Amino acid sequence: MFLPKGLWVTSVEPSHFDKNTAYVTIDGHKSGDLGKYIFKTTDLGRTWKSLATETIEGYAHVIREDLKSENLLFLGTERGFYISVDGGVSWKRFENQMPKNGVRAVVVHPREDAVILGTHGRGIYIIDDITPLRQITKDVVKSKLHFFETKLKIFIP
Repeated sequence: MFLPKGLWVTSVEPSHFDKNTAYVTIDGHKSGDLGKYIFKTTDLGRTWKSLATETIEGYAHVIREDLKSENLLFLGTERGFYISVDGGVSWKRFENQMPKNGVRAVVVHPREDAVILGTHGRGIYIIDDITPLRQITKDVVKSKLHFFETKLKIFIP
């Protein structure tokens, strides 16, 4: 993998499922390079595959792998927060009234099944119960209707 000079590593995420797999984000904005550098290795760093797509806006700050679903990835960039349910092949920007500002920190809470985001200038966001995200598959996407399991229990007397 060849990278221009003046870049710096912003995050390294070892896989929770495979000891040979890791993810990395690299940033070059301080040297004028606004490229999207998001990579994955599955062979202990001998080779790297880019996970950057056209749908991602802004240079990358942080990538995290879910603790329970190896295909669920979270990406913080200078222009928002992105989620991939297919191992980084495609990304969707998380909106839900969240502004397009820098997401600098992402933590997957191991007990609460929540994602905590630290942003630059806007504060902290918490996405409660990511259980439904863990259930998204190609079959679910193709289906006309699907009921997701959630941790939320509704009690109606």
